[in-house]
Amino acid sequence: MSSRKVVILCAISFAVGLLGGLFLLKYIFPNLSIVEQSLKEEKVYQVEHNICPEPEVVSTQCTIFIDISGALKAPGVYCFDPGDRVIDAVKKAGGFSEKVSLEYVARNINLSKVLVSNQKIYIPSKEELLCELRLFTLKEEEVIPQKTPENMLVEEDITDNPVENDCININTANITELDSLDGIGPSTAQKIIDSRPYNLDRQPMTNLKIIFVYSMFHPLKTIIQNMGKRVGGFLRYLIDYKIIFISISYIILNIFGITLLRNIDIHISMRHILPTIGVIITLLWVSNRLRNISANSKLTRKRQTLCRKLLLYLNLFNLLILIGVFMIARLRPILNHEKENDIAAQSFTEERGEFNAIVTSEITEKPTYNTIEVKPATDTLIRESILKKGSQKFLVKIKKYQIPSIGEVCNIRGLFKIPENFEDFNYKDYLKNNNIYLLMEFPEMECNGERGGFHLQNILVDFKQKLNKIISVNLKEPQSSLMMGIIFGQDRLFSEKFDNNVRMAGVSHIVAASGYNITILILSGSKLLKFLPLRIRLFLLLFLIWGFCILSGLSPSIVRACIMTSIALIAMILGKKNTIHVTLPLTAFIFVLIDPKIVFNVGFQLSVVATLGLVYLQPALSNIWKKLFKKSSGFVEDTLLTTLSCTLTTLPITIYTFGTVSIWAVVANCFILPVIESTMFLGIFGLIFLKVFPLLSTLLFEASNVQLKYFELVVNLIGKAGWGYWELEKVGVIVPIVMCVFLVLLLSICFSILKFLVKNFILTFSLVIAFYRLCTMQVPVTPSLVFLNIGQGDATLIQQDSFQMLVDTGADTSILFELPKYMPVNDRTIEVIVLTHSHDDHIQGLFNLLNTYTVGTIVYASQCFESKDWEYVETNYEDILFDLNDSWKLIYGDISASAIYPINLNCHSNVNEDSIVLDVKIKDTKILLMGDAGYEAEEYLLENNLMGQVDILKAGHHCSRSATSDMFLSEIFTSIAICSCDTDNTFGHPHSETIDILEKHNVQHLVTYQEGNIVFTF
Repeated sequence: MSSRKVVILCAISFAVGLLGGLFLLKYIFPNLSIVEQSLKEEKVYQVEHNICPEPEVVSTQCTIFIDISGALKAPGVYCFDPGDRVIDAVKKAGGFSEKVSLEYVARNINLSKVLVSNQKIYIPSKEELLCELRLFTLKEEEVIPQKTPENMLVEEDITDNPVENDCININTANITELDSLDGIGPSTAQKIIDSRPYNLDRQPMTNLKIIFVYSMFHPLKTIIQNMGKRVGGFLRYLIDYKIIFISISYIILNIFGITLLRNIDIHISMRHILPTIGVIITLLWVSNRLRNISANSKLTRKRQTLCRKLLLYLNLFNLLILIGVFMIARLRPILNHEKENDIAAQSFTEERGEFNAIVTSEITEKPTYNTIEVKPATDTLIRESILKKGSQKFLVKIKKYQIPSIGEVCNIRGLFKIPENFEDFNYKDYLKNNNIYLLMEFPEMECNGERGGFHLQNILVDFKQKLNKIISVNLKEPQSSLMMGIIFGQDRLFSEKFDNNVRMAGVSHIVAASGYNITILILSGSKLLKFLPLRIRLFLLLFLIWGFCILSGLSPSIVRACIMTSIALIAMILGKKNTIHVTLPLTAFIFVLIDPKIVFNVGFQLSVVATLGLVYLQPALSNIWKKLFKKSSGFVEDTLLTTLSCTLTTLPITIYTFGTVSIWAVVANCFILPVIESTMFLGIFGLIFLKVFPLLSTLLFEASNVQLKYFELVVNLIGKAGWGYWELEKVGVIVPIVMCVFLVLLLSICFSILKFLVKNFILTFSLVIAFYRLCTMQVPVTPSLVFLNIGQGDATLIQQDSFQMLVDTGADTSILFELPKYMPVNDRTIEVIVLTHSHDDHIQGLFNLLNTYTVGTIVYASQCFESKDWEYVETNYEDILFDLNDSWKLIYGDISASAIYPINLNCHSNVNEDSIVLDVKIKDTKILLMGDAGYEAEEYLLENNLMGQVDILKAGHHCSRSATSDMFLSEIFTSIAICSCDTDNTFGHPHSETIDILEKHNVQHLVTYQEGNIVFTF
């Protein structure tokens, strides 16, 4: 690039920065004085070691707050009307106490003085006045005598039983009297006596030099203190105001800098740096001249003002240049490293490689696979390129049964690929902002159990996984995943339908790692640790929130909330004033300083913008609400307006990034948020009491289950509405904002009733329902048959009492959400699982079940199961596998089941024809489960007369055209046929020809995607 273009680009950048700075100076800085004035006029309330004290609700007429204390019957902080006097304050404080010195009051306190806001009034007691008089006044008869060892001993003997006195004069007291004071022991008392400057007979003359030096340098102490106050005031001014401008400028210029350097290759050299330094020096010289000119008293006031403005603009411009130079120097190596990784990624593409890697993230669950992030653990040579240790991260897709721990070292062998963009999403840039340039799909991976990385994070994440396991045992899906998200911010996979409903309802922030978790953690921790001293409590809260931050995986929203909260807590520990107007830009500045590319992270953007909405938009909405309805409440302030402000401020980013708009976020959050804090408490205490009081733990988990079912109900009701959620390409934000405001006004009357019902009764109601359910909980005695609706796959549950037999497990995690609906509470054991054949839509759900349930026996035909996935099962679950033979039969209570096909286990080229066919009898009802068996199996069954009349037929191969023949139906005389398949599947199931045959034989056909879960009870 030519130097001319570089100069032009630099000039354009400087002009943009200057205009932005002038805009901030003109429109932002004038408002800072308003912010400062509002901060100075904050109301003072009496606080008893609370982190977030609630102000008293006072009458709108009184505006003057007075702190009155001392010899009064009821000292404290009171509110008064304009014109009230000191005597009114004394009366409001209960009047003078018995200890008051009325003579002192009459001589020194003007009771008729008009009160001023923020005034402090103190009434001393008689004892305080007496001690002060004795301490600082010496009477003529109390002359200090020259002491000798003899009279000292005598005096000490006399004072062994000192006369009781309220005050002790430290100038004349002996060692026994001083020892009786709090905080002074014998050694300290002796030092006090030895250090008295007038006790010359016991003090060497050389010690007088110390006294002289002390008296000479003592005035310096005051000077140093005054200088410290001035420096502190300057720093406070700098922090409170200038940091806002510096932070915002740095973030804006950071975005311009990254965009410019990513798209234009600028080579910085001395011929670019020297002119910049020259410009800075010139501006500094001009600024100095203007400063001298503006100080000239001969100039008119107008010219002095003009010089000051020019001086301010030049300093501002100079500051922007310095920030720009600093940013270029910082961004250049970061983006050079990004380009190097891009080049390296190209060289590794479509190459097979083997390297040792450290797992750097927790497992992210997908419907049919999982993903992890890894970093190279050692330098590795791949073809002619070196993969450096820790140089970059890789995204690895793994099988569902592979569960590596965070920090574990694994040997990975597979093919490197460059990420591809989706149709409407730049997936490649999304991963690049997370420093991921390559991915591997289903490589061979062997983990040896060795751990590396951050040791503390490994310990905390392992501990979290154990707690998650306990939660999954005590709660069913989706309640267990919801609880993990609420307590730990755990990113768990829901069923596709429920996940869509959660997004539509706008409550994803509740079940994902966000600043909301930190808010609940701080409030809850503050209440639980209230018995501790304030500073100890604040230190513990600091450790608590950062431990949770590591536990949750260091997501941007959690880290942002932790930094902001830490700044506030440290300010409270140091006794300093904290303001969100400074904390928020400072936090964003720290984020961008550590990782400049985080400005393109959508989570970071949403987190900062939502906080801006809480700080600036929520008070404005609150004022509008009070003007419209003349009153407000905690529910409106804390839930309704808070949710509305966050929704409105994040709406532009949501539309731009995701192209979605939902009007349900405000409604759903108003119904759900009031119960979340108690849900979190119930889950935490359920975990704590699990080993100590199991019955109490069960009650707490059941109460949380009631609340989580309420959560699920609200979300599903919104999902069933079918409107209020749009996927858009380009649209303005005015229409959604107007709709949200209209909705809030429409539901205002309902919310006042909802506040009373939800806030006061939800916890009690949950506990009562939980106790009732525990008392009335019964295991179903009658047998039942359930054909589960799990999409394009098969899963059939047969159960009686506490016995369950599951035939096939579906293709993904859907089995985890449908199966618990019909199993008894707290039953996490499946006695028998039958896998009809090895296709993924019948066995992939098994890996999810093995991680969640205890499985007694797995029945399968080993000759026809050959895959790497199944090798894992045979290696790790060998003791529960049962290889099918022609004599297999099961009998339990009223249930009997036997395998009638295949008899000779010779595997076919078509795996469907190897499906196990089960003949099941429940009481007097006969059920035939065909799996994916087709015409060949049907002919074999007819030829060998292996079945008679069938009452319920689970049609073969999802009611495709390759099964359920006309001859087969004419022989079995069934009246009901079940077709297990998903809506709009690519296979065309159920096939129209099969439906025609079923209708021809007057067979009622039930399709799972139309009927849902199909249940038969006997």
